[in-house]
Amino acid sequence: MGKKKKSKSKSKKHNLTLSELQLKSVEQAIEILREKPGYKSLERKTVDFGDFEYPLDGVNSTGSRMVEINAHVGKMESVDLPKVTEDILRFAAIRSQPGREKARCEIFFVDEKARDSITGWIKEAASELGVGLEVIEGFPDKLHSKLVKAQKSRNKETGKKQALEDRLRKEIRREIEIQYRLSQEA
Repeated sequence: MGKKKKSKSKSKKHNLTLSELQLKSVEQAIEILREKPGYKSLERKTVDFGDFEYPLDGVNSTGSRMVEINAHVGKMESVDLPKVTEDILRFAAIRSQPGREKARCEIFFVDEKARDSITGWIKEAASELGVGLEVIEGFPDKLHSKLVKAQKSRNKETGKKQALEDRLRKEIRREIEIQYRLSQEA
């Protein structure tokens, strides 16, 4: 009998991109939160406020609790802060709607250093507007380490200028998507 020909393994490990890891982190964070009372029914949902709608990472079945997950690790730099600031302002707009004044709005961070880097007027705004800045307790160390590695790699490769440009492109795409949805409803 002849030797069996070795075939190349098709199970090459796929290294996730930073975006894929962040998405996975959001999903993992929601799963962790669902273990806590008041969060069990969290589901991704789009919430209307005024003439706009905003997709949230989690809203409970009664709409009394709304969460966004921030998957940044380590100290946030100035280019990273606009997303948190935007989430705070959007939560304030949502809470200003009749019937939603008492909704509990929280931004959960997967990393304590990221949460603690929210300081000054941004932290004060969150407090004044009733938006909690919390840390996910029990976030998996392995996933956290992967985020750290991917984020360092991205920052080294693209630099802060590229990160800011990426963020602006994402915001433009989001705004276009919102305008498209609004035009479809009209």
